[in-house]
Amino acid sequence: MLCRGMVGSILYIGCGMNHDSTPFATDGTHYIQAIEAASIPEQIEQCREITSPTLRGECLLYTAGDAARMGEPAEYLCESITHPGWQQACFFELSDTAGLVGDEAITACEKAPDLQDRCLSHAIVRHAGRVADRFQLGEENQFIDWIQEQADLYGLKDYQRVVSDVVAQHISSRACSDGSDGVCPPFSTSDCGEVSADLCQQAYRITARSAARKQSIGPLCASPITRVRIQNANLPAWQPDYARPAIEVWEQICRSLAGVTPPPSPELLEQP
Repeated sequence: MLCRGMVGSILYIGCGMNHDSTPFATDGTHYIQAIEAASIPEQIEQCREITSPTLRGECLLYTAGDAARMGEPAEYLCESITHPGWQQACFFELSDTAGLVGDEAITACEKAPDLQDRCLSHAIVRHAGRVADRFQLGEENQFIDWIQEQADLYGLKDYQRVVSDVVAQHISSRACSDGSDGVCPPFSTSDCGEVSADLCQQAYRITARSAARKQSIGPLCASPITRVRIQNANLPAWQPDYARPAIEVWEQICRSLAGVTPPPSPELLEQP
């Protein structure tokens, strides 16, 4: 059967597992009835009628996710899954769907040991998003310190990528907060405060790539990238002081989204 949509970071578990080679004919019927059920108790009833431990675990995972989205208790559903892989996936799904942070997230992630680092990373990203507004322009290093402190408290070993992703997203969101008509103001080095040039470029990449995905950029990428052309396309442009890193970002975006490498930009000839 096809894998139903899930949290991206655990999708490989569901799609990678092989269901029992000779499932009972009724299992598929109960699974479909669980998906179509009008209430959580009805979903649970149908899931528990499934004989295959693998398929029953998958069914209960989705039911636990639905329960969490509705604000209902769901831990007991994950606990009831007998298939080890699906049980771990269930606790990961529960942490993400319920938006758990702090001790609640740590407890849930501990029950998914094979996925623990990824589960904790998601929780810290959520937690950081809830406090990001406390850190204004020029306070990026304080924000980085806060994330690192949380990583220690959560027990996350490799947190450097989390730090860069969270701070870059924070800068991107802040730089776009004054945009009119849904278009971000021209990006500048000053938008990045204290962070490194690489992290600043990552923030602009998030801003530009998000906008580029909303339109067909093939024709844009077929010609040299310039600030005016980006502005005329209602895409996030840049201030003159940020031309080189911004054009490098657009060249990367063109290659990845349109499969085209733009001709050299005349703006780079003007740079020292």
